[in-house]
Amino acid sequence: MKCSIDWLIKYLNREENMKRRIFCGLLAGLFLLTGIAAYGQAPPDVQAHKNCKYCGMDREKFAHSRMLIEYEDGSNFGSCSIHCSAVDLAVALDKKPKAILVADYNKKDLIDAEKATWVIGGGETGRYDKNRQVGLRR
Repeated sequence: MKCSIDWLIKYLNREENMKRRIFCGLLAGLFLLTGIAAYGQAPPDVQAHKNCKYCGMDREKFAHSRMLIEYEDGSNFGSCSIHCSAVDLAVALDKKPKAILVADYNKKDLIDAEKATWVIGGGETGRYDKNRQVGLRR
């Protein structure tokens, strides 16, 4: 009789463990889906300027190198890199920039380009030249 009771206890424990595993899996899936939904929203400047006007690069995919130039007349320009920002500044000589923002490489949020710490090179090549330029928060 003891043998059958031990088997029943093991079976019930196995069933409880299975319920716990299912519950934990569903809970983990819920947290993962919630995190993906929150992560999936693009920043406002990327929503306004999805692709770079000059090279067509996807600004959301390359959010770590994007820049935003805000002009005094209220217009703004979203670029993929410092290279395309320089092109726009050269083309729009009649406009005066109010603010130039660069994406922080790690957090991907926009910071003032003058206050950023810039890394030139860093072992990886850039898209347009030999040295890559990256803005970092101080």
